Amino acid sequence: MKCYECGAENVEGASFCRYCGASLERIVLTADTEDQWYYSESGQTKGPYRALEMADYFKKQKIDVDTYVWREGMDDWQTYGSSAAAQQLIDEEKKWFCRLDEQLYGPMDPDTLKTWYEEQRIQGSTEVFEVGMDAWIHYNDTGWIVKKEPEVLPGYWLYLEENEKIGPFTKEEMVERFYQGQLRMDTKVWTQGMDDWIEFHDSDLADQIQPVYRKERKTSKRWVAILSAVLIIGMIGGFWAVRSSNASHQQQITALKEEKEKAEKDKEEAEAAKKEAEEAKKQAEEEKKKAQKAKDEAEQARLDAEKAQKEAEAAKKEAEDERDEAIEEYEESQKEQKDPSPAPTTQSYRVNVGSGNVLNVRKSPSTDAEIVGTYEDGETIKISTTVDNKGMTWGKTSGGWVCISDGNYNFVS
Repeated sequence: MKCYECGAENVEGASFCRYCGASLERIVLTADTEDQWYYSESGQTKGPYRALEMADYFKKQKIDVDTYVWREGMDDWQTYGSSAAAQQLIDEEKKWFCRLDEQLYGPMDPDTLKTWYEEQRIQGSTEVFEVGMDAWIHYNDTGWIVKKEPEVLPGYWLYLEENEKIGPFTKEEMVERFYQGQLRMDTKVWTQGMDDWIEFHDSDLADQIQPVYRKERKTSKRWVAILSAVLIIGMIGGFWAVRSSNASHQQQITALKEEKEKAEKDKEEAEAAKKEAEEAKKQAEEEKKKAQKAKDEAEQARLDAEKAQKEAEAAKKEAEDERDEAIEEYEESQKEQKDPSPAPTTQSYRVNVGSGNVLNVRKSPSTDAEIVGTYEDGETIKISTTVDNKGMTWGKTSGGWVCISDGNYNFVS
């Protein structure tokens, strides 16, 4: 029984894969969903898989919305999200998914997704997907976010700018914005108590810009003329006042622009200086690293030199010890030669070590010396010189030194 996850073979009738733990029980598909689907991954085609298997892969994030898929009968590859295979993800009206902290959630209906947003479980930047889409989108792009109307208290005003509501502001702030050029006479304004938006010049705000003159019901033509003249003079005076105010305002705007340009220039210079300082700091750190590396190398060289010196001193001491030992051995041998033992002094001797044994020939008269050869039992050898060393009698042959006697046994006779 083959595992659909790792491909391993399992015993027939097993419920779970013994290698990866995946379920071995497969869903039996109806005739209309028994499609053989393929998907592309890193330039390689994988499949075939059934539609429900593809849905399972999507939920496990082995494939994504924009993964290209294909089946027989299709003219070309298309994205999984817009393919018929993605329809297996739909559970009635639940055809939305969201991706949060690298985890896939869904399917869910739109109301659930909106509730998650209201509860701040997801943000406007959270990636969401509806079956049938070619790619993931942000929640902000669903069109579900309704911008709340600004709350306007009595006495506060709003105005429209490119169909966007700006405010609220007090009456004095609205007049100030008018003088600053942000509002015009035809700008739409609104406050509590109004049935609809009206233009600025039709609102009470215009009273703060020009005086309102109420006509008397019973006035003579003379007074009408006088009032008209006063009105004209007032309007001319108001015009020059507004013009002067606008000129002063323009001077302020020019001064602000100059200050802004100077501030931006200072900011650029500060950023350039900061960049130079960072570069200098970086170079200083590089130099510091190089200096530290050179210091470490010098320290290592010093340690290596100390080690070599210690090794040389040890070798020298060892050589001196060997020399002293050789001198001591030589003096001891000379002393023993002056007082020779009663060992035989004839030149020909017979090896007496027992049948099957051999007598070792050494490089010097010492049991610690290197073995350079052997003599067999019964072999006749010639000894030219004998010496005693540490209670043992040694004889020199043409091949090296042999032990004549160890004080207990004579090896040659």
